[in-house]
Amino acid sequence: MNGSFESDSVFSLEGWEWTCDEQTAVSHAPADSGDRAVRLNMGDPDRSPSYLFHRIPFAENGAHRMLGG
Repeated sequence: MNGSFESDSVFSLEGWEWTCDEQTAVSHAPADSGDRAVRLNMGDPDRSPSYLFHRIPFAENGAHRMLGG
């Protein structure tokens, strides 16, 4: 899973999906979280809200998981 929006220190949205316009890379990530972050682009108000998500391939339907971020 790509939880840091990076691959080999380069911005990457590999594995991420979004519901609105493609997201924009920003370089002011929170401390201790890597070098990259993402800004959600709202774009079309008819497609709001904009979600950015990563599917968890090993999660089974109905299984409960605790995620942190």
